[in-house]
Amino acid sequence: MDKLLRKYAQKYKRAREEVDKWNQSQTHFLNLFSNLVSVLERLPILMDNSNYGVLEKVDGMVQDLPGKQLVTAESIFIALNKTCKEFEGNKEALKRLWHESTQILKAEKVQSTSPQAQKRFGLGPSLNECITGLENLYTMHKDEYELKVAVVNAISYKSSPNDLAAFQRILTDQPNIPPDEVPFIFDFFHVGYGEHST
Repeated sequence: MDKLLRKYAQKYKRAREEVDKWNQSQTHFLNLFSNLVSVLERLPILMDNSNYGVLEKVDGMVQDLPGKQLVTAESIFIALNKTCKEFEGNKEALKRLWHESTQILKAEKVQSTSPQAQKRFGLGPSLNECITGLENLYTMHKDEYELKVAVVNAISYKSSPNDLAAFQRILTDQPNIPPDEVPFIFDFFHVGYGEHST
């Protein structure tokens, strides 16, 4: 049993690393999106010549300011898509860890329906629950990744302020990743098997 728990401990350690990377990318992602919203909100104002007053007569002012904002917006769109690729990498890594965790039982010739796989040892999860925890981590992050990609693809220069505000709330809330669920999965494993995690 110790051998199995050490193997699952390694999977959970790597899963936590992927979740930590996801959280770092999330902070960067939200900063990028906030900057994009600011640019998109400024564009209609900058494209209205009546807003320039006497500055309208300054050479290149009316053309240059909107143009620079468009360049900035395009660079942010590229950065958002790059960050989505990072999220995709985290998601795929969690998927591999889940699949690998299912192979652990097979390699040890333990049936998922056997009492050994279903029995809890101490305060920690059963072997089956170890697998389910990794599966849930993958599913949550897969669904959230798909939502992020959908939101980024839905944004355009024609997006209304209300749409942008709604998108921003969705991205901040990460509805597919309940804030208490991820810590619970890790805590549930480590409260019983923390001594096996090194």
